[in-house]
Amino acid sequence: MAVNVQKVVKECEVCKITKTANKNDRPPMGEQRDQSLEFGDFVCLDHFSKFVWLQPMRHAVAAEVIKFLETKIFHQYGVPEFIHSDNGKQFVSQIFGELMTRYGFRHVRTRLYSPQANAEERVVKMYKRSVQRRRDQHHALEKGMTHFGA
Repeated sequence: MAVNVQKVVKECEVCKITKTANKNDRPPMGEQRDQSLEFGDFVCLDHFSKFVWLQPMRHAVAAEVIKFLETKIFHQYGVPEFIHSDNGKQFVSQIFGELMTRYGFRHVRTRLYSPQANAEERVVKMYKRSVQRRRDQHHALEKGMTHFGA
């Protein structure tokens, strides 16, 4: 049975495409890494419960992020003690600093070029992989249906 499972996994095209590589994808020195999500979603993670919020955003600018935090997080669940984020422009802006002062939370930022220290990066990776698998499965299903004349 285990041999059959290994064989199926090795031959699975979706698994080959979406498998996580065991290498470090750091950009060369001096180059900036891309901090945008290609799916246009803003990710918010509660480190204690591991609950994830995904908010669709065309552009994750400071005003949109603040609106999301105030309406979906602060007003429904309360203000957290601290917020941990990457070094995106929306988190180092003046209006985000004003939000910190208004609500009284601490802001901790991930060190540059250390995405592994930010748990949201893992969530984004898993999210992108699951979306890619669903898309590939959908295409495979459509291709299979054409063989049966559907």
